[in-house]
Amino acid sequence: MKRRSFLSIFSAAAVAPALPSLAAGAPSRALLGLATAHARKYPYVSVLGLSHRIGVTPTQAQALLAEMADQGIIHALKVNGTRPIYAGSKVYVAPEGSLIQRAQAQRAKQAKTRKLRQSTRETASKDGFTVDISGL
Repeated sequence: MKRRSFLSIFSAAAVAPALPSLAAGAPSRALLGLATAHARKYPYVSVLGLSHRIGVTPTQAQALLAEMADQGIIHALKVNGTRPIYAGSKVYVAPEGSLIQRAQAQRAKQAKTRKLRQSTRETASKDGFTVDISGL
């Protein structure tokens, strides 16, 4: 009998920190961490994706989406009727060597080249003569 009372006290102590979040209906920090990890891996986060991948009910996934939107982890929710369907991730990290990462690197290189050309044009006009270097 003493063992049972010890186990019930031990389990109550383990569950007690989660009670305020369960009462308020807010998702736990652990679930929010899993959902954030999901948002880092996938460019779009949806109720169905969260419920399948982290093992929560659709209602909990919907609450997680709302909390993530409030914290700025995802973009505004796309809503169909009264239920949010999906949202774009703000914390998505493209895998190494993916098409998205190569396109971002190419855009950065083009911006750098554009900036270099602009600074060269400004230097040429400051010297007192104008040279058309647009063909460079």
